[in-house]
Amino acid sequence: MPWDVKYVADTHTVVISGSGRLSSQDAPRLVEQAALLMDRNGATRFLCDYSDAVGEATTLGIHDLPEFQEKVGTPKSVKIALVLPRTGHKVEDFLFYETVSWNRGYNCKAFKSREDAEKWLEQSQTALERSS
Repeated sequence: MPWDVKYVADTHTVVISGSGRLSSQDAPRLVEQAALLMDRNGATRFLCDYSDAVGEATTLGIHDLPEFQEKVGTPKSVKIALVLPRTGHKVEDFLFYETVSWNRGYNCKAFKSREDAEKWLEQSQTALERSS
């Protein structure tokens, strides 16, 4: 199954999902599509469901991805939830991305289940709505 990027209006969330290989070349393309959808729809959440992913990105590619997010307009106010691969394959790479994202000013958190990721995004959104 190819990777898909879509906007879910009910939750104001841009979702990346799919399965299979996820390379250093794939990730920026997906992030760029997500940034366009965030901008177009005013999305406040970003869910990256990698539960069926086989991560093949390089360490340098992972390190540079948050900087690329900035360049394509991903706002720092967006909450980013990552769902880790169920197989445990290269989970450390996804956790490295979480750390690098934090270092670049993004609120990014990794989860073992999509349900937990969605709960966190909902809690974050509720807090943002109260502060507006």
